[in-house]
Amino acid sequence: MLKQIILVWAIISSINCNSLLNKEKKIKKLTHEEVIVNIPLNNAGDTSLFYKTKTKLADELKLESLEKGYNSLQIRIWLGYGTLIKQQLIIIKQEENNWSGNIIVMTMKEDSKNDQQLIAKKTIKKVTPRSGWENLIKKLTELNIFTLPNCDDIKGMNTAGGDLNVYKFEIATPKLYRFYYYIQPDLYVDEFIEARKVEEILKVLEIELNFKMLQNK
Repeated sequence: MLKQIILVWAIISSINCNSLLNKEKKIKKLTHEEVIVNIPLNNAGDTSLFYKTKTKLADELKLESLEKGYNSLQIRIWLGYGTLIKQQLIIIKQEENNWSGNIIVMTMKEDSKNDQQLIAKKTIKKVTPRSGWENLIKKLTELNIFTLPNCDDIKGMNTAGGDLNVYKFEIATPKLYRFYYYIQPDLYVDEFIEARKVEEILKVLEIELNFKMLQNK
């Protein structure tokens, strides 16, 4: 039953997200099946700095690429906290009927020579939702985690600013890869329902997975 529900969500997300982002391209999987790839592009037609830094961290962590799709469902949520030297990554996977979850805490160090940050150390914690995987995915689906637009595509949301929190989302299914991000959504919860939903998603994850987000103070 759960597998059927996930399949429905994957189909819905692959249909709806075409109209949510203003850029779309298709790539081929090794199995020659088409995968819809939704990655926001800037005015110059390039991927954002947030996408590039996410990709670099994923390479450092030796995570598999999701851009060509995933055999069932995988969700990654990258939690960056402005000037803090620590970042968090939530990974939720479904492989056939098996679910798994991990939270990775990364401590960063400055690479001044190349003007970038590198992972100095990491910790990995396995997590299981308090109410079960089916209930967790249902809650996340109701909050539109699969179909929320990228924050830059929301008219009136001014996301420019200094060292703010940035939350990056990756969604991968056999037919779809999505990447989107929100910059300090708590500043916009009174104006934009999308920002409220991001904050609610993060609160659900904190409660269900029994962890605490870091604070950028």
